[in-house]
Amino acid sequence: MACNPQLQKHSVTTTGPGLCCSKVGQPGFLAPPPGTILATYTPGSELNFEHIQVQFGPQQKCGTCLIVGSKSPKHPGRPVFKFVPGGPGCPTTSRCCALASA
Repeated sequence: MACNPQLQKHSVTTTGPGLCCSKVGQPGFLAPPPGTILATYTPGSELNFEHIQVQFGPQQKCGTCLIVGSKSPKHPGRPVFKFVPGGPGCPTTSRCCALASA
């Protein structure tokens, strides 16, 4: 799974490597081997995928970066990044906390 900083943007006002792209390689957030097919994300299934919690925004809110399977009919299951605000085990989205059994 290539990490292309030009394609990883969270908004039109943010440039450079996206939040999730810049976290690849950290413990618990490793790119799968080439040819890997993954299940697609469903709400609440964060713990089933490679993930890492991150802080984002000026108020340092908590979110979760995931490596999940693509929903694209052209490349079904191909690893892609997904960003989810908050995450399991977080009492609020205002601060980061450890994922349950992560």
